[in-house]
Amino acid sequence: MIDMSARDERIIRGIPLAPLERIFRTVGAERVSREALVYLKEILEEIAEEIAKEAVDLVRFSNRKTITKEDVDYAKRRVFRIFYLAEGRGGKKF
Repeated sequence: MIDMSARDERIIRGIPLAPLERIFRTVGAERVSREALVYLKEILEEIAEEIAKEAVDLVRFSNRKTITKEDVDYAKRRVFRIFYLAEGRGGKKF
């Protein structure tokens, strides 16, 4: 079994925590718990995955292979609308 440091494990599993901590500090946080960073990471990865799925569906529907910035933008708006509408109806909450 490969022994990896906590830093390596965080990077391999997706979004690194350090940039998320910088975001918190940029908006005025003095200290941020690891639990808060991991939770934000999970939320952002879930949102990113949903946006990616929508973009892939759009490209497949359009009989294309390349996902463009416009596809991602459209998928983002669609996903945020779905999350927003679902929030009041027992859907995903953030």
